[in-house]
Amino acid sequence: MKADYEKEKDLYLLYNAPAKLLSKYKELFLSIVRKRFNSDLYPALEPEDIVNNVILSLLDGKFETVKKNFKGKSKLSTYLSKIFINECYKEYKKIHASRITDISLTKHKEFIYKNSLWDFSLEEVYNFLDEYLHQFGEKRHKIELLLKIVYHVKFDETDIENYNKNIGKADQNLFFKKLSLENGYLLKSEIYEIAAEFFNKYEKKHSSPDALRKWLEYYKNQIINNLSSVYNYEFDEKMFALLIRAYYSKK
Repeated sequence: MKADYEKEKDLYLLYNAPAKLLSKYKELFLSIVRKRFNSDLYPALEPEDIVNNVILSLLDGKFETVKKNFKGKSKLSTYLSKIFINECYKEYKKIHASRITDISLTKHKEFIYKNSLWDFSLEEVYNFLDEYLHQFGEKRHKIELLLKIVYHVKFDETDIENYNKNIGKADQNLFFKKLSLENGYLLKSEIYEIAAEFFNKYEKKHSSPDALRKWLEYYKNQIINNLSSVYNYEFDEKMFALLIRAYYSKK
């Protein structure tokens, strides 16, 4: 039967031609990246680049372990998908090990937007952000704390104290422990769930995680729309993420 033939063929490739096996499942890996990883984890890379990076990483001395641990209890494609997802997370941690805020917007600008020409400097944009965020008053500290968390920028206890100086040390440490980059990657839904519980406690509210998401989206869209208007340039979500990281890296 065809299914048995494909299974035998995959097993042969697993033990004798791993590069061909991973190439065979490249479309599967691409679909995983597009659904789970692209804009959230690797905003400066295209799905194809992410898949190629992880495949090269697997082939670079890791595939012996992959072969050894396959026991045949699940479909090989399912097993490889789990391996691939784990490697994506490892790649993420590697990228962010020296602080994600070290990412240079200038470095990625030409790569991502090859056809765009800027007639303004990043310093101009930074100054605009300083002034624009200032107009939010006390809300600024909550907005900035959330922006850092959502866009995977390293934050510290000072950011929490700026939001509310009355937060106890134990709650500060707990919040930092749950959401800091050192503890790994969280999905945005998980971020908002943790953050909503924290903010509700100190604001005496009962807002849902989605309400908190919409609250940040409201102010984020104001910032993006004004940036686009002032500089006559379309700051989309991907560029805004890079901009936020570059902005906080200079501080």
